Amino acid sequence: MYLSDLQRLVGQSWLHLGNDRGRDNVGLPGAPKYRAYMKEQQGKQWQTIEHETHVEYQTLLKDLVLESEFLG
Repeated sequence: MYLSDLQRLVGQSWLHLGNDRGRDNVGLPGAPKYRAYMKEQQGKQWQTIEHETHVEYQTLLKDLVLESEFLG
């Protein structure tokens, strides 16, 4: 639901220049459509940094957190 929720926020003009969005569990269980959208919008509507991490409370399973700034 990450992508549809984000598109709803943008569509309703609830985000403003400089608003930050953080998304956890983008790697596991995964949100491939959301990640692809953020990559596509890099430098256009969003500035996104990907942070490699691990699933909570362990070190075996890798995960990904996205930190995104709304550019308008």
